[in-house]
Amino acid sequence: MRLLNHLLSTNLLQRQEVEFYVAYTTMIFEFADIYEWSSVLGYDYHYRELQAEHNFKWGTFSPHMELQMLVPKRTKPVVTSAINQHHSVEDCRFSQPGGRVHLETIVVTDTLRCLC
Repeated sequence: MRLLNHLLSTNLLQRQEVEFYVAYTTMIFEFADIYEWSSVLGYDYHYRELQAEHNFKWGTFSPHMELQMLVPKRTKPVVTSAINQHHSVEDCRFSQPGGRVHLETIVVTDTLRCLC
């Protein structure tokens, strides 16, 4: 919003262009969902330079710039721990001498099962 206010106060953006500028800004934040943030910032910087130089309407789509500058987000690998794959945690009751029952939580593998 600071940039919008600056552009308006310096007459670099006319009131009738505000809607297009806001649409462009929205598009930048939508890009952030699917592209690496650093590449989105680079795209935005280059777009603003070109807009200032050529004075085209804000929000003018540039598929060439998008293809050349925006880097898709890397998918984060799914990591599962070994305990979730082949082990489970179970509460087991053990009888102790004297009739007392001892409750203990143990990790059980697929080959060893707790007799509860």
